[in-house]
Amino acid sequence: MAVVGITALAVAFAEAALLNFPLSFAVARNLIGCLGVGLLVRFVSNAQYSAVAVAAIPVVCGLIGTGPGDRPYPWMWPTHPRESMIAAVAATLLFCAGMLATANTGKSKRTLVRRAIVHEC
Repeated sequence: MAVVGITALAVAFAEAALLNFPLSFAVARNLIGCLGVGLLVRFVSNAQYSAVAVAAIPVVCGLIGTGPGDRPYPWMWPTHPRESMIAAVAATLLFCAGMLATANTGKSKRTLVRRAIVHEC
């Protein structure tokens, strides 16, 4: 998964430099944030709900709308402008939290498998 995040950032840099695409960093930020939400929901519940949660992000943000002063709320990272540092930090934290949750799940499953193998032998 870390490769996906790094690839998204590399593509964003390439698009910004070569194609002069101003939204490339916002696209990469939203991709990383959505991956983080999907990984966190997968950790908390079944994998089938992670796709629903990722699809619900723009719907929920659109239904809630903007906050005071016609600015998005800090937690609504997909609705922030492309240069928003708050949105970049929020998406990065979501991605890192999802990665940590996934890494911990893998270790606990491996530990359970090893214990089962040791007890059977």
